[in-house]
Amino acid sequence: MKFIKTMSTQYQSGGEWLDFITLNDGRVLVINDDFMVLFANEDDFMEGDNIDRPTIDLGVQQFTYDIAEHWVCAIEYGDYTALDDDEIPMLNEFLDNLPRNALGWDWSEEGRFTHDEVSGLMAQCVEGKLYIQGHIR
Repeated sequence: MKFIKTMSTQYQSGGEWLDFITLNDGRVLVINDDFMVLFANEDDFMEGDNIDRPTIDLGVQQFTYDIAEHWVCAIEYGDYTALDDDEIPMLNEFLDNLPRNALGWDWSEEGRFTHDEVSGLMAQCVEGKLYIQGHIR
């Protein structure tokens, strides 16, 4: 392999499996179920200092929003036909400010009268859970 010197898997005392990829330049990429972290070398990993390192979050995060029922078709399918001209920019602004790397939405079956996070008005809302695939730090 051109960039990889060694690969191994180790069981840690905390009950977690870790994959180690040692690169030819000595850096070590450590992978578990939730993260990939790049360490300067094996000693850097063993020291375990709490410093900022290049990290890729592999986990799925969830964000919850109360969304008026009439927005759901536009959010889920991109069908804006039921919206009036004043509502479209409002929805687009809301969508532009959502976290990136979206995997999709999950909508509650039951609605309730509460504060709509798109318009800021009280409305019959459903709970929308937006699932996000990790992020790079």
